Amino acid sequence: MTEATRWEIGNVKVTCVVETTGGFPPGMMFAGLTEDRVQAVKWLHPHWAGADGTIFYSEKNMDISVAIGA
Repeated sequence: MTEATRWEIGNVKVTCVVETTGGFPPGMMFAGLTEDRVQAVKWLHPHWAGADGTIFYSEKNMDISVAIGA
């Protein structure tokens, strides 16, 4: 587990837990997409892609708790 983010909205509590993160070469998931093409799309950086053209991913779990009768 790397981080947890929490929100409270009325009587609802939401917790997002990031389980794992990483990166992969773009051609692994998108046929024909190269690192050079990813590097050329400036709005992808730094949140969705690395300077070397890898694409980032993260696996998350969301816990939603509702207080009933509170």
